[in-house]
Amino acid sequence: MRKAPFLTLAFALLGGVLATPAGASEPVTFETSGRFAVADVLGAWIVGPSSVTTREFAASCDIPTSQGVDAYVVELSDEISKVSADVTLSWEAPTGGFDLHMKFTDERCMSTGGAGWYNGPDGWDEKGTFPAGTRYIVVSGTMGALVDFTLKAVEVGRQQTPGPAPAESPSPSEPDPTSTVDRSVALALRGHLQARGSVISDEQVCREGVSVILERKASEGWVAVGSTSSREDGSFELKISDRKGRYRAVAPESSVAEVTCIGTVSESQLHRH
Repeated sequence: MRKAPFLTLAFALLGGVLATPAGASEPVTFETSGRFAVADVLGAWIVGPSSVTTREFAASCDIPTSQGVDAYVVELSDEISKVSADVTLSWEAPTGGFDLHMKFTDERCMSTGGAGWYNGPDGWDEKGTFPAGTRYIVVSGTMGALVDFTLKAVEVGRQQTPGPAPAESPSPSEPDPTSTVDRSVALALRGHLQARGSVISDEQVCREGVSVILERKASEGWVAVGSTSSREDGSFELKISDRKGRYRAVAPESSVAEVTCIGTVSESQLHRH
């Protein structure tokens, strides 16, 4: 779908922001809304050749002048940026059937995770958890147009939990269905040019079948050059064009079998030939 630069002013900065600092027992909260005019077929995570808003954001690491064309960049408040928070994205659109993504970055626009690769059993709302230090959330979709969204974030660990009785403890052999599972990703570069690595986690669901994105450092920031899925043991490999440069592997945050697997980024590796 052809992007329309003249829509920039019409859809920029349409959302209001509400941030609530923590009191004695209340969690830090944040809420905002916005709109983007058209979809970016590659979503928030991948800066493609046709991307407008995400490409400008990656280059400037600031609220782009093209805000609202094919993505919307949310700048979080100082209070919510200092904590880890559960974030929910909900939206309305004229025709429905939209697949929205969230990419989390710190103040230097380095990835801290993301959410929204798949629509879960809870309906169209996308959910995820960003770590402390997250400053921006890039919201975009892979289909549709004129999408109005609302983003809400609540500090992790301080939510009040009403209810007369706690949930039963899970079986020792099963992960806690309310837990967030840690994981990491390792990357090595071989030959001309093959990327090999492994997604490492104590939980099978967080290392098998994981979407892994390979990124190369460019002048405008980190740019995706390929993607694959991990095997049963967490290993993965990917053949890409042989170009010199610095590369890294990204495993976005995902929710599998009611378990949240955190997003993670490998140490960057330099390919010299």
